[in-house]
Amino acid sequence: MQRAVHELLHGNIKEAWTLNPGFFLLSPYLCLLLLGQISPTLMNNNSIIRFCYRNNVILTILALTIAWGVVRNVM
Repeated sequence: MQRAVHELLHGNIKEAWTLNPGFFLLSPYLCLLLLGQISPTLMNNNSIIRFCYRNNVILTILALTIAWGVVRNVM
């Protein structure tokens, strides 16, 4: 993931995607979590951000991330 972020910061989107497509799929979720932490008022008024903080959503994202890591390293 670190190499993907490095390539993305240097404007190499295609190379970043090649290195770790999971990072791109997880980024919007992480941004919403960050917005909820930065602005509690926004979290209370936005149903999408509240949805991201549900326990079942967090556990599902965690399970998918672990599964992605296992599958990616096995192949």
